[in-house]
Order: sequence, then C-alpha cells, then structure tokens
Amino acid sequence: SDLHTASKISVTLDANNEVTVNTSYYPSQKTFSLWRSVIIEELALEKETIIFVANDTSQMVDSGPEVLSLDVERSVAMLTHCCQAIKRKQFQEPLPISEAVTAKMITSGIEPLFCSKNWGCIILQLEVNTVTLEVEARQLWGRFTFSNAYDKELLKTKFKHIINSTLHEINIIPRYRKGAPPLIELEIENLEQEAFPSSATSAIKAMVMAAASAALSQALQADVTAMPVTASDIIKYIGGEDED
Repeated sequence: SDLHTASKISVTLDANNEVTVNTSYYPSQKTFSLWRSVIIEELALEKETIIFVANDTSQMVDSGPEVLSLDVERSVAMLTHCCQAIKRKQFQEPLPISEAVTAKMITSGIEPLFCSKNWGCIILQLEVNTVTLEVEARQLWGRFTFSNAYDKELLKTKFKHIINSTLHEINIIPRYRKGAPPLIELEIENLEQEAFPSSATSAIKAMVMAAASAALSQALQADVTAMPVTASDIIKYIGGEDED
C-alpha cells in the first residue's frame, strides 16, 4: 500500500559517536535488537551509543498511522542503506550526518519473491481485566481475499467458528456485549479466478494467535511470544520478568 511504502527510517550519527534511529512505526523489541546488531556491524559502534526514538512525536518521522509494522527483511535493508550512506560520508563531512530512506526507495524495481492471490488480515482489540487478570476480546476485524470463494457467507460462518475456538484455546475470552457492535466483523472478497483448492483453517488460527500476541505485547509493553497466557504470566510480564 502507499501507506506502507511511505514508511521511513532515518539514522543520525552525531559528534559524540552516538546514533539516533528515528522510525515512522514501532517494531517489536526483538526487531530493535536486530537493528542494533546491524548498526554495530555497519558503523563499528558500541550498543550503548545507539538510541531508538520512541513515544516522542516531536522527533518522529510522520508517515501516517501504521497498523501493521514493516516486515523485518525490508526494515533491515532500509537501516543498512542508511548506515552505509553514513559510512561513506563519515570522514568526509562534518558531524552530525543524517540519512533517511523510505520503504518505497528500497523496494522499487525489485520483483516479489512470491505472489499469492489469497490474502488475509486480522486486527484484534483486547482488554486485560485488572481484577481477574483475564484477557478479554473486545472486537475483531478481519478482511480476506480469495481467488475463488464459492460461498462467502458459509466462509464467514466457518471463520467465526475458527476464530472463537482459537481464542478459547489461547485463553482469551470473547465478550459479547448487549448493544455493542458485533464482536467479530469479517469481510471477504471473491476475485473469481481459477486457483488450486486449499484450506484456510490453519492460516486463520495462526492469524488470530499472531494478532493476540501483538495486542497483548502492546497492552503489557512486553514481547508476548507464547500462548496461552495465564494470570501468572501477565503478572510476570508486567513485572518485567523474562519468560522461559
């Protein structure tokens, strides 16, 4: 999408040999660790000198409200591009030196590694009950595109069943509230093209689990990488304890 390709990363090397990385979206802590290793390798700096700008909108590169973060491969390529550009100028131009790149600059002219006509996206809104520490699903939105969806309404019914059962499997309680919008809202697009038949069950389950992990990570400000999550797990995440 235009929003996705407009995403930016900028890197600044200052006179104190400190590097500031400014992004237009918020990756996970594991991605930050990967970025840090790239900078250390490219610019031969200590990790303590690397600063990632976060939660400071005055310095944030503005490219709009990203819903999904960039893929790791593309973001690393963007960061490497900036570091290499700085390295070429490092002893020729005065510090600070800043370089910025958009995702579009990295991907333009590059053929995709694969192409699929089946596509899906799930966004999940969660709430952690502050009394019981139960995780409750407030609303889920899903959009799917298929080469040939023979019966969209039947697919919606099946997908809702898969989503509900997956939420229960990972210890998330779907909360249906009277007068509120439907808990699960799905949109299915049928391209009416020939394609090999396939099952979406595993893909839907994986998407629900990924959405839940991302939502919980955001809510708890910690990387939630294991499912299901119990009340004791939530206490550990809040307390900053590492999960084994």
